[in-house]
Amino acid sequence: MPRRQRWVARLKKIKIPVYCYLLAVIIWLATSAVACIGDAISHANGSLSEQSLVPADFALYDMELQPDGSYLCTSDDPQMILSSLDGQVRTLRFWADYSGYSFEMNLYYTTSPGPEQNGGRFGETRRVWPVEQEDGSYLFTLPRQTIYALRLDPASAPASQELTITFEGILLLNEPVSTLSYFNPGWAGLATLLILPAFLAALVRWLLDLIRHYHFARKHKMPNTA
Repeated sequence: MPRRQRWVARLKKIKIPVYCYLLAVIIWLATSAVACIGDAISHANGSLSEQSLVPADFALYDMELQPDGSYLCTSDDPQMILSSLDGQVRTLRFWADYSGYSFEMNLYYTTSPGPEQNGGRFGETRRVWPVEQEDGSYLFTLPRQTIYALRLDPASAPASQELTITFEGILLLNEPVSTLSYFNPGWAGLATLLILPAFLAALVRWLLDLIRHYHFARKHKMPNTA
């Protein structure tokens, strides 16, 4: 069998989806390990320091402090903005009780320095959602980027509903987390691991089919008799 034909025959035997999923798992494990080791080093040398915050450390919008220490939401989009960060932010964790039903909570972040206003430079593409922990707290994990400001939207409820939030204790910034948490992809990460390799496999398969058709066309090309 000619060398070119042997090469094309090998291409036909490649199990593209298997290799794509294997590559995705390897990349996920490698990036998770690098993140874990990097954060451990940063905690050790003090560049990633844990901070304890209270709501008063934030600029509060549409949130009124009540005599009992709770906060009354005066709109359907209360916000808590924390500016002047040094760029080293990995997690935010807090405990809170709600007097009524809240649709969702988000944590927005900015990746460029500058003065902050009420939602001025926060966009939908730069936000994360919390994972509720066994102790009832909410943990946000931020991407490994330089972050200069945070905007916590602690609740979202209809304007007709009176909603109060009672923060239990402090809000923890850069709290050390367990090693296993670095290898927890979450629902979004799991969906990426399931869907992205399938798309990649389809693309690679299409390219290989294109290569095979090209070689087939060259092999059966009619000679020029002119």
